[in-house]
Amino acid sequence: MTQVTLYGTGARDPASLKAIDGINAAAEVRRINSLITITNGDSIGSKYMIGEVPADAILDALSSIVTTAITSATDNDIGIAYPNGGAMIVADCIVNGQTLASAATISLAAATGSGVATPANMKKRVWELAGLSANPGGNLALWLTINAAAGANGTVWSNLSYSKGA
Repeated sequence: MTQVTLYGTGARDPASLKAIDGINAAAEVRRINSLITITNGDSIGSKYMIGEVPADAILDALSSIVTTAITSATDNDIGIAYPNGGAMIVADCIVNGQTLASAATISLAAATGSGVATPANMKKRVWELAGLSANPGGNLALWLTINAAAGANGTVWSNLSYSKGA
């Protein structure tokens, strides 16, 4: 075996002239704290805006959602849309098929169908998670969509952290 010295994305290789991307070494961490109220009878396809993040931000896989028991709400997604009421880009790229039927605290890393927690996606920018071919600039919106009608009133608190370049 050969002994090696390598440098991660948050460290500068002294043999390289390339600067470190600010999101990897001097990132500013921000958080969206968003409380959503879901009402008994909210039907399939109901959408709830969580908030907006910069398109070039990186979501923290250890972010969490906290829910009360919303019976029957057994299939819920978190996805990305264009801001200001724009079109949904992809409805389930952050979380796909998560149940909210029992009270729980769920990290994005442990969420059903998490699109953030895979090794290939952990360092992707939000625009890349959305499957866009280029950074559109500005912000993108995060939305919760229910795919099974709510059978009770309840709340979902989104405590989503993200890194923003310095």
